[in-house]
Amino acid sequence: MIAFPSITSMMFYSFTAPYYGLAICFSVIAVCLYKQFQFGFIISAICIAISMGIYQAYLPLTITLFVLFLLTECIRKEWGIIETLKKGIKSVSTILLGIIFYYVFLKFFLWYYDASLASYKGIDSMGKIEWKTLPALLKKMISNCILLYKNDYYSIAITTIVHHAIFVLMCGTLLFLIIYLILQKSNIGNIVSVLILGVFLMIAADSIEIMCPDNSYNVKYCLMMYGMSGLFIAPVILYEVYPEKGMTQICEKIKLGGE
Repeated sequence: MIAFPSITSMMFYSFTAPYYGLAICFSVIAVCLYKQFQFGFIISAICIAISMGIYQAYLPLTITLFVLFLLTECIRKEWGIIETLKKGIKSVSTILLGIIFYYVFLKFFLWYYDASLASYKGIDSMGKIEWKTLPALLKKMISNCILLYKNDYYSIAITTIVHHAIFVLMCGTLLFLIIYLILQKSNIGNIVSVLILGVFLMIAADSIEIMCPDNSYNVKYCLMMYGMSGLFIAPVILYEVYPEKGMTQICEKIKLGGE
């Protein structure tokens, strides 16, 4: 994640880089607290609000981390559709609570200091969309992620070698996922849950398109695309889950067969 282009873009704003880093830190802490404690969703929501207060555009990163957490837990514990839905609703509720906290804090401090949001880069209108455009936006977000191997999406993948590397990574991850689910003889509910969370991962990673639907490069830029880093760390996380969940059992089966 440190080598992701958005971090390089952040360094061009070195005078605000520590604050961006703090916002990222609160995004990560939000997910950690949610995971570790039974009622951690309250503190998690406060952390989300603080992260957004520093930089709104890191909300997609927070959402992406939540989806990655759900995806790994779904694989580890072999959730069915109902369990995945329950956990998903709880996660979404936490994120929405964080957004509500953010707006409450924002309105209070704007009132207290008798100030208003600046219009720079559309920050005062972020998140305002026409609901009828949502289906097209969702389609665009998924397309942006799938076609990342051949498109230069806000300087995330510029060179040909990076495009080829992304294509190999995508194919390898998909193949690895299929083989694992077959070997584990996962139930249909778990397979469907994993696939659904995979789609939501793409939506979460590029959810800046919903926060800032303007297509102009003057409004969106590489710094705001840090949520897309979740697509690149997903294979690493899954690689750590699969040996833990399945490869040990497979090795045992091979050993028993040899005996």
